Amino acid sequence: MMMAMAILCVLLHEAAHALTAENLGLRAREVVVKWYGIGVRRERGLPWQNLLVAAAGPVMSFLLAFILWGWAPDIAKANLALGILCVLQPNKKSDGQKMLTALRQMRWI
Repeated sequence: MMMAMAILCVLLHEAAHALTAENLGLRAREVVVKWYGIGVRRERGLPWQNLLVAAAGPVMSFLLAFILWGWAPDIAKANLALGILCVLQPNKKSDGQKMLTALRQMRWI
């Protein structure tokens, strides 16, 4: 049961990326599963679009952590950890690095 909920939360994280992209007019091509993780392949957008798409996944993870905290605290903590990891990891394909790139392109940092 816990594993199924954890997988569902990761899928919701990725769905947030895809749905945000689609709502911003960027075609989400496919969900990619590789040995090092899961991701959404999509069209490139303007920097502000890329920022919102990259932020959507961690925001979903933080939202799930908040919603599940009283009901399933272990899953909530896992979502909190996922959101933090996605924002802070130094991998160039991470959500945090994509957000930094977009902010630099917009000359905000």
